[in-house]
Amino acid sequence: MERIGRVGLVAGVSAVVGWTVLTANPVAFVSAVAYGAVGTLLAIRRPRNVIGWLLIALAVLLAKPELESADDVRAVAAGTGSAVSTLVVWLEAWLGALGYMTFLALAVLFPSGRLPEGPWRTRAIVTLGAAVVLVTAMAFAPTIRVAETDLRNPLALVPGLPIWRLVPNGGYLFLPLLGVVAAGVVSLVVRHRQASGILRQQLRWLVTAILFLLGALAFGLVGSGVTGTVNSWPWLPTIVVHPTVPIAIGIAVFRHRLYDIDRILSRTIAYGIVSAILAIVFGGVIVLLSAVLAPFTQGQTIAVAASTLAAFAIFQPVLVRVRRAVDRRFNRARYEAEPAVAAFSARLRDEVDIAAVSRDLHAIVEDTVHPASLGLWIRQAKN
Repeated sequence: MERIGRVGLVAGVSAVVGWTVLTANPVAFVSAVAYGAVGTLLAIRRPRNVIGWLLIALAVLLAKPELESADDVRAVAAGTGSAVSTLVVWLEAWLGALGYMTFLALAVLFPSGRLPEGPWRTRAIVTLGAAVVLVTAMAFAPTIRVAETDLRNPLALVPGLPIWRLVPNGGYLFLPLLGVVAAGVVSLVVRHRQASGILRQQLRWLVTAILFLLGALAFGLVGSGVTGTVNSWPWLPTIVVHPTVPIAIGIAVFRHRLYDIDRILSRTIAYGIVSAILAIVFGGVIVLLSAVLAPFTQGQTIAVAASTLAAFAIFQPVLVRVRRAVDRRFNRARYEAEPAVAAFSARLRDEVDIAAVSRDLHAIVEDTVHPASLGLWIRQAKN
């Protein structure tokens, strides 16, 4: 019965998320579904791990539509708003901040769902405590900020306290909250650098996804500044990358399915660089030959054909060089394994002692592959 109730709960939450997104914000559909689906799976398979429940909470907050309307804000500002509109405006003032705090909790508690051990425990408590204080102050400060409008908080908590003189408007606390979230992300990166074994691999999945997301966000901000529009094509990478965060978390928490992130990361970067180089060469040759062959009728056709041949000719040598350079930085195991195997092959040509060959083979496999167990079978020669 407990499992049935748990499944019903997460299924209901997922249904609410899907309905809310479909009726309010289709752009957030992919991200909300990714967070909700992975969170539901983790909540079912790992119910005691809070990570799954945090993902479900983020899915709900991502799918949340814009609750208030301009009429609600004006009514609350004039003091004539209904109880429902007042509650809606109040929730809108701090629910976004709650989403950032949830993301911070995800970074701090990942992957076990518990506070980290050792010196990181105190830092995690301080970081989460600061976020809770800031979000609470945003919700109960004497003044709240909604839709670029400062309003008297209808649910202010003891507005006459002297402490509110320091921060009378809860909206001003959003930037400090972003600083706390940034500190949590930095601590996640540092924990990854100091970790080892399976924990390092788990943290690497999430760190990689977050770094890609930050890069996409930076691209969107710069692109929006250049184009002068907020809802424009520079934000497409963010829409694509955002779901990779819950996917990375799902892979990392289910440790028995932990894949080799170094190989995936190096291949993604290598083929991305090669694709960019080929696109530049292809476009450059077309522009150059089109200008040279403009007097001829078939100039454009010849330029496209020549660009295709040039891209095809350089693909393999460029791929080899780029992959070697990327592996040197992101996939050291493969980069160091190749010269080790080559050296072993060179020694093998002159080695006649079976025991020495066996020792060398065991050593090279241990250093390059790191297997859980290793056995060597030598076929006996027939008389």
